[in-house]
Amino acid sequence: MKKKEAIQRLGWRFGNHKTFNVNQKDLDAWNTIIDYVNAQDETVINNNYLFAKLYMHEYRQQLERYGTDIYNDSIPQKEIHRFLERPMEFHYQRLTDYVNTSIANKVTEESQSLEKFREAWNGLSVEEVKLNINQMITECIRKFSSK
Repeated sequence: MKKKEAIQRLGWRFGNHKTFNVNQKDLDAWNTIIDYVNAQDETVINNNYLFAKLYMHEYRQQLERYGTDIYNDSIPQKEIHRFLERPMEFHYQRLTDYVNTSIANKVTEESQSLEKFREAWNGLSVEEVKLNINQMITECIRKFSSK
């Protein structure tokens, strides 16, 4: 059961069933739990707000991609989780492949000589891309982490 569902269930139980006598201490305990959960959620977001911004952006992209909405969001959420579960090396390789293909396509469009280009250029290595993207990420975190 998800946190929100559990809280709703207990709220319904405390509020709607007269056979279960709720006293002030029960209500105080309930409110304390709600305050704690809300504070924890806020702390997690505040400590990871750059990730939160990117998550929201990707979530919106996935909602649009699958033509769904927030009331039927299991597919977009699963896609994001599947992406996050993959190891970093997968993402470095994926970015390297994209960058290399992108460069090859641009050169081909400009010179119409893909064969000559391929003979002269072997592409960027994963290590080169990794060094560059890590530097970009670090600079971004430094720039925005104090805001």
